[in-house]
Amino acid sequence: MKKFTLLFACMTTIGVIDSSAKPEATRARFMTRATDAGAKWSAKTQKAYGWNGSEWEMEELYNNTYTADGHIAVQTVTDIDGSVTRQTNRWNENGMLATRRTEFAQSASMPFQETQRLSRTYDDRLTSFITFNDQLVFQNKEWVPSNNYTQTITRDANGNITLMERAVYFQGIYDPIHRIHVTYDENGIASSITTEDLGYNYATNEYYWKPGDSYTDIVWEATDGQIVSTENLFDGANRIKSATAIISGQENKITASYKEDGRWTANISAIEDDTQIEIQTTTEFIPLDENGSCQITVTTSFISGETTLGFEKYIDEYRYDENGLILLEESIASDGETTEIIGRLSGTVEYDPEFGYPLSWTISEFDPDTEQMVNSFRAEYSDYINLSESSIGNIDADQQRAIYFDLTGRRIDNPVKGSILIRKEGNKTEKIKF
Repeated sequence: MKKFTLLFACMTTIGVIDSSAKPEATRARFMTRATDAGAKWSAKTQKAYGWNGSEWEMEELYNNTYTADGHIAVQTVTDIDGSVTRQTNRWNENGMLATRRTEFAQSASMPFQETQRLSRTYDDRLTSFITFNDQLVFQNKEWVPSNNYTQTITRDANGNITLMERAVYFQGIYDPIHRIHVTYDENGIASSITTEDLGYNYATNEYYWKPGDSYTDIVWEATDGQIVSTENLFDGANRIKSATAIISGQENKITASYKEDGRWTANISAIEDDTQIEIQTTTEFIPLDENGSCQITVTTSFISGETTLGFEKYIDEYRYDENGLILLEESIASDGETTEIIGRLSGTVEYDPEFGYPLSWTISEFDPDTEQMVNSFRAEYSDYINLSESSIGNIDADQQRAIYFDLTGRRIDNPVKGSILIRKEGNKTEKIKF
């Protein structure tokens, strides 16, 4: 089947795993999702298994402590080779990650050494929007910036966003690389959105701002003036009803309709300059339950005059349980002649009969070579605690990680191998040779 690249992507942030993805990348995604399973009840212990072709083989052991509102405060991961990674998290008043300290030890008996530091700040109004991401990794005995960026918001007197500028850390400074400009009419409603990205002219050896996607003649179904992205303008607080859009240099006409139950349908039409063929793309979004399950159907038709030359249809279905665990993630493509499974994940959850929290979660995925479902990942959860009945609070990082002092009582942040030190970890203090 011909693979057609859509002119306009209007998908949710959820995505189907590509069956050809590397196994370790697939497992990492499952493990991250699995450790957050359970809202009221949360598992302190999780065992993660991979399928070796004939049986399940344990690969990692997770031990978690939680804040009172259910966020992971400290997570310790023991790998199959015996190495241990520990992350200590702090969360802000809006439930967003504020800081994370990552430490590593060669084994459970070896001291931890700090390997990464992360801190974030957020916009006061868009409380999940990151304004500063400061990430450092310890390399060659020094802290090196990694994935450091700022996202600066400018608002007018009415509180509407007029500019969002993203800058990344490069050679000691934060260089702007992307901007979104929003203009408003006399009623304070956004009338146009334009983007620009930093480009480089190799002929002149100069940087310049290259125009990106833009939206004009906008009629809104709903808007709050807090626009920081053009990735999905059919869902959330800012939903386009109609507009003219320039996408990848080509003009598109957009119309959309919405229903009270959360369904929406968007139609995008464009004329290819070279062939004068009209490309019509219709996206239909259907919510399936309160767990984030949904179905998204994208149909692209190729039209010449009044004749439809062909079409391509992609049907994506996502189903989750109330803990966010995958029950089904599936993507199917069809052109009217052939049907192809692009990717499929199927999950089975075993629940505690009394309290209903998950005890195990098994994932199988579609193998395109055999066209069969094969085992991929399994998680087992135990040592549950009921956070609604616990007096757990934010755990101080220094109470969870090992702290080292020399024999005079001076704190040592980066111990040297072979030195004699005092190690304090929680309530335990002992003299060791590092």
